[in-house]
Amino acid sequence: MLRVIFACLAIALGAASAFADARRDCEQSYDRQLTIRGCTEVIRSDGAAAWAYANRSHAYERIGEYRLSLADANMAIQLDPSHPLHFVNRAAAYIGLRDYSSALADTSTALRIDPRHALAFVNRAYIYEQLGDRNRAIADYRRTLELDPRHQYARDALRRLGVSP
Repeated sequence: MLRVIFACLAIALGAASAFADARRDCEQSYDRQLTIRGCTEVIRSDGAAAWAYANRSHAYERIGEYRLSLADANMAIQLDPSHPLHFVNRAAAYIGLRDYSSALADTSTALRIDPRHALAFVNRAYIYEQLGDRNRAIADYRRTLELDPRHQYARDALRRLGVSP
């Protein structure tokens, strides 16, 4: 009987260790494929892990898999519609797909949830830039820098648009 208990305990500890490894892989950001594998394992273990869908969505977006990114962002939003980053992730996927109207709607939703979300502002600025609305792009890049003075992309974009950061 004691052997059965120890065997069950060993299996449980092994599963907990594997989940911890998958979680660590899902949360790291230096290796996108590792993020995707780790998040996939977390999602298999806990299908309601909105954060894992969000992390995998971001990793897919970074490697140009926009449709996969979009699907995961949709799941993250379905599981946790109150988190602005899920809408920012979905907007990034839409940007990759060049669906700027959907991306604009998602950045607006993210900013309704959190009016100080720098990533939502920089995404919206980029969308405005792609749509040819230079003044709104400049305003949102500047707002990004107000919220995050070290945001290099916003700084570079303002220079590209011919204005000082």
